[in-house]
Amino acid sequence: MSSAGRARLARASPFVLIAAVAFALRTLWLDVPVYGDEGWFYSCARYFAATLGNVRALEGNAPVSLAPIFWYRPIHALALAPGAAFSFAGYRLINAALSSLLAPLAVAFALGRGVRPAMAWATGLVVATLPFLVVWGTLAFADAPATLFLLAGLVLADRGRRGAALASWLLACWTKESFVVIVAAIFAIEFVTDLRAKRPLRTRMRTLHAAVVALGPVPFLAARYLLRAPPPGGSGFVPLGDLLDRFFVSAWLVPLVVIGLWRPRTRNLSALALVVPFFYAFWDFGLGRIVQAWYATPGLVLTLVAIAANLDELGRRLRTAAQRVLGALAVALIALILVATILLPPGSARSALLHPAGGGDPGGLTEAYRYEHAREAEFRAAFEALPAPGNGTVVTVDVYLGLVMYPVNQDHREIRWAWTGEARDYGPSLPGWVSAIENSTTFIGPYPSPLNAALWNTYADCASYGNARFLVIPAHACDGRGPDLASAYGRARPANA
Repeated sequence: MSSAGRARLARASPFVLIAAVAFALRTLWLDVPVYGDEGWFYSCARYFAATLGNVRALEGNAPVSLAPIFWYRPIHALALAPGAAFSFAGYRLINAALSSLLAPLAVAFALGRGVRPAMAWATGLVVATLPFLVVWGTLAFADAPATLFLLAGLVLADRGRRGAALASWLLACWTKESFVVIVAAIFAIEFVTDLRAKRPLRTRMRTLHAAVVALGPVPFLAARYLLRAPPPGGSGFVPLGDLLDRFFVSAWLVPLVVIGLWRPRTRNLSALALVVPFFYAFWDFGLGRIVQAWYATPGLVLTLVAIAANLDELGRRLRTAAQRVLGALAVALIALILVATILLPPGSARSALLHPAGGGDPGGLTEAYRYEHAREAEFRAAFEALPAPGNGTVVTVDVYLGLVMYPVNQDHREIRWAWTGEARDYGPSLPGWVSAIENSTTFIGPYPSPLNAALWNTYADCASYGNARFLVIPAHACDGRGPDLASAYGRARPANA
């Protein structure tokens, strides 16, 4: 190997090492239970925009189409397709590998913004090991791959490769639609900076950047309004303390991001880091939409890099010995907060140190590992009681459709899914429900509806498996209970329904 090749290898080795550390840690979570919409996204990565003829609605017999979900985030499905072609574990493995690259990219981004190496590498180590990023970098949602494209674009832009950066940002938008907000914020921040500095406005690149912002939401809008995909997320509310902890690790670290707005060298980075939490605060408090935990991934990574840059700037400005001592104490306190986040078990001391705003405390790496492996135990036990694929049709009632997509839908199992939550009278259609339930294996989940309550009251005594949330009823185990179901449903319905 030439001396130039050895030099390149030496420069690349630390980046490879920190990515390997991140990947090794994430592989410990590969076998945790499926989380909600992962089943939808896995199906899209495996079958793309296909219509699943084996998964049909109980009422109407319409097959499930993956097209609306696929076109929401096409690059997410395509990026994870090589692993999904083999198995769900392969799907997660690709996602873990992609999310592991966030650590070296965070280092490269920090170095490109002038952060000194020690601080930049410390930031990369935190990105590699922070429990939140480990968990949501393994569970295969779109935010970690989209953050990868976002960071790659920022690194490329800092190195003068603007065209490649814009392409990477477009991929981020087509991986997760909300990243359009971040890409638009980059445009606005750079535009204002050039105006303030009276620099040429680089019209061609500005036009291309504006085109990326315009093209970014096209797949989402097409899926939403042409294919009638459901709106992203759901209604709900997340307390402010939880939002602060998700986007800033701890409320104590918020000032360390905000303070960067007052220094020219760190202003743009701090402003960008604040865009994501401000957007989702509006999403939460202004629009009344739920902010899911994994939404914080891009904001949290940008926050960590911004804190590193702001601390580095602070260190450069310290002149006297007393100032340097105070600076060292501040860095030590931040390091304590981050180390405690990763390692300290739950308890009053951890809550007082990390969560002064009262946010939820998921615990350190050990607690996150235990929780994720124990999650959905009732569903898993009921699922394991189902007959193997090929042994007749399975009817799922009030089982979340993401879980029906996977793991229930395996090996072309025939499935009829149903939901009892519509505000209507199910009485006229009960004979069809009775026929399906009594002639098929039926998997009933929990839902606070009159028909769900009636199904439990009518069929629970002949279930082959049951727990507090799920029932599995074998085919022909409860034949002839149509009148009993009609009576139970009549009793469960409100008098004025």
